[in-house]
Amino acid sequence: KVGYDYKKEMAGFQKIDPAQLTLKDHIRAMIYAELSNNRPWQRIQENIDNGKIPAIFYNFDIGQLKNADPKQLVQDLQAISCGNRQIKRQMNTLKDNIAVLERINCDYGSIHNYYSTKKAHDLVKELSIFYSKNKLKCMGVPLVCEYLKGIGIGVVKPDVHLRRIIGRLGYSNQTPADEWE
Repeated sequence: KVGYDYKKEMAGFQKIDPAQLTLKDHIRAMIYAELSNNRPWQRIQENIDNGKIPAIFYNFDIGQLKNADPKQLVQDLQAISCGNRQIKRQMNTLKDNIAVLERINCDYGSIHNYYSTKKAHDLVKELSIFYSKNKLKCMGVPLVCEYLKGIGIGVVKPDVHLRRIIGRLGYSNQTPADEWE
């Protein structure tokens, strides 16, 4: 955007320590990544800041989220103009994705304990490739990267714009997403 000051933005960025994150923090980051699917972030951020999105998701209370009505979540998100093309599928699989994160958390003592044993590239594959036992449903490479970025893991979301720019600059004849498969 015009007038964007990258240095100012980065100066205000608080470094996240992934080791300090709870299961609730991971679920929040996963949901925020899903909400970013094919839409501008500004409206999402406004509704995070004003507390509407956290309220819709029961302030990320795991028990309440697992029992939440997916249709109600969709209606509430659409009411504040924060839906996306996949929001119905995403909310229908929310309980399954929470179960995956809970299992990882339980099996390894924390999600961080498990994630820290993997290279970022391998972790992205494991969470996004359909045959993986740790696949997060309705989350491909771009959304998994957005989730991992949200918990402090240094990855770049290979969205359509980034892939197009890399291709036009001649740095790749493949899209970055192809490299994950």
